[in-house]
Amino acid sequence: RSQTGAAAWSTGGSWQREFVDGLGRPIQQQAAHTDWWAAGKFTGQRIIVDTLYDGAGRVIRQSAPYLLAAAGEGGPAYATPSQAVSHTFTDYDSAGNPVRQVALTGAVNTTVYGLHQVYNIDPERHLRVALRDDAGQLVGVDEALEPFRDEFDNRRLPGWTRQGNVSVNSGAVKLTGDGSWGTSIIRPVSNHPDWGVQFSFRGNQNNQEFYFFNDNGVWDTSSFHRWALAIRNGTIELLQTTGSSSQSISLLPYSANMDYRVVMRGDATSREFTVMIWPESKPEQVAAVTLAQPAGWAVSGWQFTALARTAGATIQLNDYSELTFSRTRYTYDLKGQLTQVLDAAGNVTTIEYDQMGRKIQLIDPDMGTWQYGYDAAGNLSWQRDSLGQTINFNYDTLHRLTARLAGSTVLASYGYDDQSGGNAGLGRRTSMTAYAPAGNNSATFHYDIHGQMLTEQRTVAGQQYEFRYEYTDGGLPSATYYPGTAHTAPAGWQYGEKVVTDYYWANGQPRALVGDGIYVDEASYNAAGQLTALRLGNNITQTFAYDNAFRLDAINSNAFSGAGGWLSYSYDGAGNITAILDRQAPAGGNQTQHFSYDALYRLTAAYTSGAPAGSYNEQYNYDVLGNLVQKGNMSQDYLGSQPHAVTHLNKSQTAWYDANGNMIERLDDMGRRWQQSWTVDNMLARATDPRLRGEDIGFVYDADSRLVLRRDYLRGQDTVQLGKLFSHNLATNLETRHYAFGGALVAMREAAEVSFFLRDHLGSTTTTLWANGLVRSDRRYTPWGELRWETSGTVTPTGYQYTSQRWDDKLGLYDYNARYYDPGTGRFLSADTLVPGKQFAALTGDYSEAALSQSVKTSRSQAPIALNSAVLNRFAYAQNRPLMGTDPTGHFTEWLQHFGWESWRADGGQIDLTVEQAQLIRDSLGEIKSAFDDISITAGVVGQILSVLGPLIAGLKMLFTNTAKAIEELSTAIGILLSMVNVDAAWLATAAAGAQLVTVAMIIVGVLLGLFALALHFTGVGLDGLVRGFDAALTHAGPGDTIRLTVARNSFLADEVNLHVIDGQSGQMQHIYGDHAWGYLGEVLLYVMEVLADSSTTTVTYFYNGQVHYYTGNGNWY
Repeated sequence: RSQTGAAAWSTGGSWQREFVDGLGRPIQQQAAHTDWWAAGKFTGQRIIVDTLYDGAGRVIRQSAPYLLAAAGEGGPAYATPSQAVSHTFTDYDSAGNPVRQVALTGAVNTTVYGLHQVYNIDPERHLRVALRDDAGQLVGVDEALEPFRDEFDNRRLPGWTRQGNVSVNSGAVKLTGDGSWGTSIIRPVSNHPDWGVQFSFRGNQNNQEFYFFNDNGVWDTSSFHRWALAIRNGTIELLQTTGSSSQSISLLPYSANMDYRVVMRGDATSREFTVMIWPESKPEQVAAVTLAQPAGWAVSGWQFTALARTAGATIQLNDYSELTFSRTRYTYDLKGQLTQVLDAAGNVTTIEYDQMGRKIQLIDPDMGTWQYGYDAAGNLSWQRDSLGQTINFNYDTLHRLTARLAGSTVLASYGYDDQSGGNAGLGRRTSMTAYAPAGNNSATFHYDIHGQMLTEQRTVAGQQYEFRYEYTDGGLPSATYYPGTAHTAPAGWQYGEKVVTDYYWANGQPRALVGDGIYVDEASYNAAGQLTALRLGNNITQTFAYDNAFRLDAINSNAFSGAGGWLSYSYDGAGNITAILDRQAPAGGNQTQHFSYDALYRLTAAYTSGAPAGSYNEQYNYDVLGNLVQKGNMSQDYLGSQPHAVTHLNKSQTAWYDANGNMIERLDDMGRRWQQSWTVDNMLARATDPRLRGEDIGFVYDADSRLVLRRDYLRGQDTVQLGKLFSHNLATNLETRHYAFGGALVAMREAAEVSFFLRDHLGSTTTTLWANGLVRSDRRYTPWGELRWETSGTVTPTGYQYTSQRWDDKLGLYDYNARYYDPGTGRFLSADTLVPGKQFAALTGDYSEAALSQSVKTSRSQAPIALNSAVLNRFAYAQNRPLMGTDPTGHFTEWLQHFGWESWRADGGQIDLTVEQAQLIRDSLGEIKSAFDDISITAGVVGQILSVLGPLIAGLKMLFTNTAKAIEELSTAIGILLSMVNVDAAWLATAAAGAQLVTVAMIIVGVLLGLFALALHFTGVGLDGLVRGFDAALTHAGPGDTIRLTVARNSFLADEVNLHVIDGQSGQMQHIYGDHAWGYLGEVLLYVMEVLADSSTTTVTYFYNGQVHYYTGNGNWY
């Protein structure tokens, strides 16, 4: 199967090709790397990915993308799979759960599934446990606060008493049995020398019994309690003993000389005892048992894990570790809606809903009490915060936000559908205006028929600015016109420099950036699409080298004299950066930064060795909530009403907050006592140092809550700020333009002066270069963003510094868009109104940011549940992992790509459908396919379809909260769409009449799929294939069978789509259909799964970054 772009196999063209096995499964995918055609033949390279499946059609091995020469004519041929490149491997248990995953680095991640507990052990032996109730709902997450500490690594076994034939060698303890209980090691408790943590062993050549005791049982001679593992006649058993009475449970067949991992866990809350055992190399064979602890067993929470093997009458314990846990608990109502979160310190978050499942109240420890109300259509009509401030939301008939108001005062207004002057604005937002005491501002937007923005016109502080945009035939942004006075636009607006992005046609990656000067001369990429070289316009090149797992290995540049490179990176098994070697260290020489982490990957230590300039040595400690309580030589305390808001530094109060969690007063390290006021949208409005001639800074935002004007009242300077690319100082009339390439800033211009940037792995500006290639300034940062060194006598000209965010030198803070960040404390100044992850949607507090959906979602999860409680800390920066991620929006941590377990594979999912549901989707697809066969899809028709899809999707999302209204709106919208492609909508009304909600949902989903397929790519290939696939699946499926639709998103090739039929009795899975969804059909399929996750009869599986699968049924996660 192939897809070719313009010019097919000729110069300037692009192509993708896949090769399939006899069952139609893709076994090799190929795509053009860069421009590859010369002299009438292929002379470039192909990107190749090889895939291997098991008998159930699951991917068990996949190569990393690699490059192969593509010489020849007539299209690329199948290539013998390379064994030299790195591969990922996945093993599954009988239920299809991935239990053992080997990353490209060779690191192993293990997941084992018990009745109520799912254990995950990462390559660094850190443990997380997800707890479920009988309904499969996630009710808790336990995070080990330390990695496995092998108590047997010290050969003398300090604190342990040895009895009998016990030897210690290389960290392993061997106990040899003599047929009695005389062989043991004991770590006694103070009140009895024979009690405590005890391993006892008796055995001979045929049977061995290995006992574990914990120190909280009742240990008198008549009724003692113990758990034991026994090996009897080739079977591993669990023994539960009370006094002289024992019961046994068979666990696994026993094999001599095999390493077994054992986990025993006592839970004081649930009063359950769990044992899990599996061959270390085969976690899919895990045996797990959970038993209720008998009355009178006073067992507190504890955990131990051991790795052991036996041979004859000898058992060898290779490691042993006891763990303590931080626990987060979740509570649900009968509808599966999240109603309470209890954190490890006992702080409670509660959510209340109305009868339609809409959130009406949120009580949050950091943000206080928030309340919500709705209109008849289910739209959020008002919200009231903890300060008593109420924001009202108005909508049009298509449920689009038209205004935000505080009482009768309009805060912002929004307009849609403007088609004047050739604007293809139907169905799109075409204007917005923000109203504020510090000054109003407005924006208008013009589009082409494809929905691409052509102009963005802004009016700020009485000044007019226009951005103009151009695109390639494939929809890539090809040119940006900056605001200015160099040219006059047709409507009289002024615009200036035109900056053009050149692309590699074969794969759409940016190649060069040229405006009034050359900013990027050429860029190069590897097979995974990672940037490998960037030659700037001043002829300075920055290169990026990666290891075979595509982790960043080194950054070099010819800007520096001498050999040996610049930055080199080292990692642990989980992908955390453990060292950065800087060969161009401050003031010369080599300097290495060293880093340590705890079991939650939080940074715990950072120090330098080598060159002394810019050196530092800091320890970082955290409390049970993940609050940073020690940062270097500074203590940080959280003594206010908000448990995550820092109030005291070195025991002196330095911060005060309002009820919403906004810092209203701040004492900085220069002794300035800032008074800070906030807008009703919880954005920083003004910061004032009340001292004589103190600073006084104001901020004005647009209708999307984005900064557009910074006002320096002390100096009388107003600066217009339009994103990162353009700013205008109205007092000096100085315009500053920044230039972005591939999403990263590479250069800036002030008047005729151009500077270029070199950056580190976080995107931080480290070195600024003059246009002649010489170093203008050089600087280094601590992990949390504090400046630790800068070239003497120089000033970095750009404000975009640490992680490429804007440094406000007057405030001493970084602007992270939604919030301000203090690198001195490593904390944000205000509570995050959002909690990352759709599973925590119910914890969102403030919906006044217009860029957010105004539909308040419930707790029904639509993404994997986070096994890291750090996401619940509303003030933490990057989940306390500042070297591994950034927070560009102020709302969500974005993890660095190609580190550790974050592979080049993008998100995917699967959905299990009944035969009846699959038939409904197939029928709807068929109707759209018939229409496609009969008409010619033109650009105009595509534009019309896309213009209505926004309201249509909004209605679909409302389907499960306001059913009657949603069906009415959807039927009308779908009728309009179908009429556009000459389809009679009568069949829809007939099919939906009197049908159950899920039936209507399936019909609508099918229509949406078909329309998206038509609108987003102009061929019927993906649509035809889906219809054929559903036909084949329905032919093979019988009553009671399940049809599984799987989508695997791929970051540089097409999305993989597969259909399987699962036998309702045997559970056997047969692969029926496999194809690639060119264009965006894979994204649509994932969206459909998201919508159907709210259905009461469907089960959706999502998998992220090639890791653990998480399941939802009835809207619940486990």
